[in-house]
Amino acid sequence: MKIVAVENYEEMSKKCADIIVETIKKNPHATLGLTTGATAPGIYKKLIEKNKSKEISFKDVRTINLDEYVGLNKNNRHSCGYFMNTELFYRVDINGGNIIFLRGISEDMHAECKRYDELLDKYPRDIQLLEIGNDGSIGFNDPGTPFGIRTHIAELSISVIFNKARLFGKIEDVPVRAITVGIPDIMKAKSILLIANGTNKAEALRAMIKGEINESCPASILQKHINVTVIADREALSLL
Repeated sequence: MKIVAVENYEEMSKKCADIIVETIKKNPHATLGLTTGATAPGIYKKLIEKNKSKEISFKDVRTINLDEYVGLNKNNRHSCGYFMNTELFYRVDINGGNIIFLRGISEDMHAECKRYDELLDKYPRDIQLLEIGNDGSIGFNDPGTPFGIRTHIAELSISVIFNKARLFGKIEDVPVRAITVGIPDIMKAKSILLIANGTNKAEALRAMIKGEINESCPASILQKHINVTVIADREALSLL
């Protein structure tokens, strides 16, 4: 596991974007696994700038999103699909047919999980972008999620629901379930890029890197991956 310490959010966003840019330059048909957490927009802004300057093109790139709220479609402004469209996809030259989203309003969510598993098998990710939750979660794989479960429906924890309330306006509007890519498929990505900033991530990052590998800290499984790069500011790394 490679640890890259940065001074601030701007530097973290730039270094992360540079790694993704190099991935696309080496393979213009790369498949990117993307996330919709609060730390990601700075990275996507840098990628947009690289695209506008013609340094890279997304026209042959394929993307696979990590998760979605159950009950929200991609046109809902709180959905992960809407986030990705407005923060990145509508602003670069990507082919819409190459964007793979989870469908939060599927009539059969278990069938949706199976559909996504098949797509994950069909399109191996060259790089998977991840953020880490305060509790060591990755995606909506919260503490206690079995390491062996693939795409699945996750019940959101009370802490996550309270945290999301600021985005949804009121707590009653926050979905209580999400559909998420599981740990086995996160681990199948050829390379993993995890970002973290702020002291609120310090304990989770310490547990991920130095703690025991167990389901109480889902991100700890990344210790077993052969190609993980962590880019974090000094506050997030303060307990290491």
